[in-house]
Amino acid sequence: MARADRLFDILQLLRDGDTVRAADLAAWLGVSERTLYRDMARLAANGVPVTGTPGTGYRLRDETVLP
Repeated sequence: MARADRLFDILQLLRDGDTVRAADLAAWLGVSERTLYRDMARLAANGVPVTGTPGTGYRLRDETVLP
């Protein structure tokens, strides 16, 4: 899966506002946790309102609307 597709899928999985563990996201996407951590850092660096830390889980801070 291409990185851009994976980043979009991460946003889709986080849209409901619930906190999701990195291990669960990685399993759903079929990647390692390390890859997921890098993807989350990339999203945050690009201004996506993602909050969370490794071990606690991730969620979107604000309501995010995707086209």
